[in-house]
Amino acid sequence: MFSRYGVPKEMLTDRGSNFTSDLMKEVSRLMSLKQLLTTPYHPMCNGLVERFNGTIKHMMKKMCKERPADWDRYLPALLFAYREVPQSSLGLSPFEMLYGRAVRGPLTILRELWSNNKLETDQKTTYTYVLELRARLEETCEIAQRNLDASKERYKKFYNRNSVNRQLRPGERALILLPSDKNKLTMQWKGPFPVTGKKNEVDYELLVSGKKIFLINMLKRYEERTANADQMTSCMVISEESDAGEVPTFNSRKTMGPEDAVLNPTLDAEQTAQLKCLLERYGTVFSDLPGKTKIIACKLRLTTEQPVHVRRYPLPLIAHKSVEKEVEEMLRLGIIERTESAYNSPLIVVKKTDGSNRLCVDFRRLNSVLIPDSEPIPRINVVFASVAQKKYFSKFDLAKRYWQIPMEGSSKEKTAFSCANGLFQFRFMPFGLKTAAATFTKLMRQVLGGLHQVHHYIDDILVAIDTWEEHLMALETLFERLREANLTVKATKCEVEFESVSFLGHEIGMGRIATNPDIVEKIEAAPRPTTKKQTWLSHW
Repeated sequence: MFSRYGVPKEMLTDRGSNFTSDLMKEVSRLMSLKQLLTTPYHPMCNGLVERFNGTIKHMMKKMCKERPADWDRYLPALLFAYREVPQSSLGLSPFEMLYGRAVRGPLTILRELWSNNKLETDQKTTYTYVLELRARLEETCEIAQRNLDASKERYKKFYNRNSVNRQLRPGERALILLPSDKNKLTMQWKGPFPVTGKKNEVDYELLVSGKKIFLINMLKRYEERTANADQMTSCMVISEESDAGEVPTFNSRKTMGPEDAVLNPTLDAEQTAQLKCLLERYGTVFSDLPGKTKIIACKLRLTTEQPVHVRRYPLPLIAHKSVEKEVEEMLRLGIIERTESAYNSPLIVVKKTDGSNRLCVDFRRLNSVLIPDSEPIPRINVVFASVAQKKYFSKFDLAKRYWQIPMEGSSKEKTAFSCANGLFQFRFMPFGLKTAAATFTKLMRQVLGGLHQVHHYIDDILVAIDTWEEHLMALETLFERLREANLTVKATKCEVEFESVSFLGHEIGMGRIATNPDIVEKIEAAPRPTTKKQTWLSHW
């Protein structure tokens, strides 16, 4: 290479033994050649050469497939093809960079033959030619440098698109990404090693068989694990930040009645007495225990006859007692029953903010083969548009909604789940099925059909009327239908005869619809997410 192109002032190479040997050092000294070495395990330092090697290998691979018998005869042609094509980062071909003019290759000759256009030879003196060639080479280098700078900026932005500015402090311990002892092509985290100093923004000095300097890309802070007596080796527990959720917990006894319903305190004594009398008359409708309707049953249709069986998730030992207790309570109340089903969905534990546990069944695998129910869900914007101008509002929330619908006989076995107590199946529609909302909406349409002043969204019921007398009549009709359907509403979530109510995250009444201010406050007070997993809005 030196005999053809001359001896350069600087040469950047990797850390191969042929470049770091004493012989190469002596050759560099004799030729006044400054030898530069790339950063260990960082090939991007000499990215142009690495890309060139990859391109040549790719071209040779294709040529070997096309000419397996005599591929070596076409190596000069392959190199010529590479030298005449502009490089993406420089914008110029290697031949043009070296000689200051475009090479006359096969494609140029073909274009001349087709266009019958040959370049005229200019008569120039040798001095003029050399000056023009020098100017052309300088201009070529400037253009190549500008293109290379633009490419570097583009590649840097692409490389740093997911990067995070990380820093270490002296005294901390860090892990180092290094090749494994058995295979140098396999990287693994080694350490931890103490950080002894910071050289600059990206280089740190670590105590590794003496003091050595490493790039921050190869380092990761070592987090000490705090000792915890209650810590388990493996579990399936989810912590939730609020008590609001779909999956209910059990109370074995009725603890609520019509007296727990919230009445409008601004009503006069006569109106309050009328309401209490109406609620007492339909006292069986108000309960925190789920009813058992006979109007509809939940039927599950699958796309396959192969039973869906998922292995049971490991649960922490500390949660076993609470899981067993709640399963036994559900069994006693008739929500579940023992089974010998071939189906099985795993049980998971959701830890509430008050420290208690909530049981959930992971039906994701079952949902993947479950035929959807196309029953339309009510459009909430249509409900809001039809009730905004009303005067009196009452809202009701069904108790443990889905558990009020029984499972169809052949569908029970498909809801099977297992725990330490054994294998069980649901007798009533469980939470987590993708058809549950559509099935419940179908029930509500049958129960509330014809009541134009009564609106519903799954288990939330809203009564909106202009006059007091009509409102009482609508409430009586609603309670009568709920009692006939053997459905119950949770008394503490009932708000009766208000001029405005909070319904599905909105404030409705007095001729307006607005977002619930409490929700807006929570959103504004929420901490800014720092990772994708922490995002809970549709944008970040």
